[in-house]
Amino acid sequence: ATLLKSLIIEAEYFRLQGLLEILVNECFPDGTLLQSQHKKILNQFYHKIYQRWELIYKGSRDGFHADAFHSRCDNEGATITIIQSDQNYLFGGYTSVSWTSNGGYKTDPTAFLFTLTNPHNIQPT
Repeated sequence: ATLLKSLIIEAEYFRLQGLLEILVNECFPDGTLLQSQHKKILNQFYHKIYQRWELIYKGSRDGFHADAFHSRCDNEGATITIIQSDQNYLFGGYTSVSWTSNGGYKTDPTAFLFTLTNPHNIQPT
């Protein structure tokens, strides 16, 4: 087990919520739209609770254009894409297949979509 994983397990066991939030935030560095509970839920969806993610594209930083997205995300391997709607709802998807700009469709039996916040206050699914 990694040090981060061990620390998270200990913080959960002793219910050290403040420390747990700091440690979970380490899984998603560089600032994101996500709150701590969203980060934990996404890693549970991914079935790797202690997965550390890297922010490779951020619309407000890199531009809200398809070419900006693809210049940062193409050929980067597995990705989680998180979208915030105009109404501040959070949703997205996961794929293990790299993004490409050459057109066409790809299949991924491990891909999934999710919602974190929505207008109906339904729990993340």
